[in-house]
Amino acid sequence: MVTNPGKEFKSRLVTSFSEENGIEHHVTSTEHSEANGRVERLNCTIREYIRKKSNSKIREKNDKISLINL
Repeated sequence: MVTNPGKEFKSRLVTSFSEENGIEHHVTSTEHSEANGRVERLNCTIREYIRKKSNSKIREKNDKISLINL
């Protein structure tokens, strides 16, 4: 597993889970996010997906409200 040095990755839960499942944990530098490029790209993709879904839900609500107002 490759992560940044965030505290969420240093928790007892993550540490014990990693040890129990034979997962090696490698930490990248916070100043060099390119070292974690795949994850950073996936984060961008997920954020974009959530943004689009959120906008879609808002449009659906607005359409329903418009129909009710008719």
